[in-house]
Amino acid sequence: MQVEYTGRQVTITRSLRALAEEGIERINKLLGRTTKAHIVLTVEKHRKCAEVTVQTKNQSVVGEAR
Repeated sequence: MQVEYTGRQVTITRSLRALAEEGIERINKLLGRTTKAHIVLTVEKHRKCAEVTVQTKNQSVVGEAR
């Protein structure tokens, strides 16, 4: 599976990548075969936000956490 990372005002470290890939593996078990995932991490002042877009063959699933 192809995973893209985007950091806005954040440096994507190895620990953040490992944590994100662990979550993607859980999602992969639920959805079956996923083709692509895009993870966006954002920091604005004291607010932290993560947005994950997972694309499968038939659908696209988007999740956001603040």
